[in-house]
Amino acid sequence: MTIDYIVRTAADIHQSNEIANFNSLGIAEKNISAVSWELRKHGRGDGAINLLGRMAEKLCADHNMVNFFVFLQLSGYQPDNRIIRYKKTWGLLKARGYDVENLLDKFDVVTDTDSGLILSGFCRLSLSHLNDLKPLIKSEKNIFFGLLVDTDKENVDFNVTTRSDWMKLVWLNNGVVFYLLGELDEPDCEVVALGEYKHISALI
Repeated sequence: MTIDYIVRTAADIHQSNEIANFNSLGIAEKNISAVSWELRKHGRGDGAINLLGRMAEKLCADHNMVNFFVFLQLSGYQPDNRIIRYKKTWGLLKARGYDVENLLDKFDVVTDTDSGLILSGFCRLSLSHLNDLKPLIKSEKNIFFGLLVDTDKENVDFNVTTRSDWMKLVWLNNGVVFYLLGELDEPDCEVVALGEYKHISALI
């Protein structure tokens, strides 16, 4: 079955473009381009899994070493109590019924604020388990993905605590960051790939 994607491009995300206003992401890095694929009449869950899988497949062609990463920030503020601080991000998600067993190298980030705790985390997973993320993708808006090819994960120091630093680290290692556009309940799905043009041009 042939699936038609709507492809949009932005040579420089800091300039006006047809994809989105990327200023809200707080990206300071220069020379970052974007390519988005939109899939009509497919919601965020199935649509995102389809798009991420196809886009990763395009970018991974002719590469033997592939690592796929996830960065997640839970919606809203969490109460500052002993249980939340013990479970942290991935433990709390597991307690809520999400399947996190196939997520590897899980790392938690707990940020204190006057309004409560902000829980974030990142991990690695095999592309073959991408479908396991569907429930999270459908319920959490602040979820990002990173793709590194021909880079040994052991040589990447993911000693970061913020989304912007995580994205910067992916780009420093010649990787690509993926982000889902739109709201959780939109009838269509659009995924944007961010990185140096030479690393995302295969998507055009």
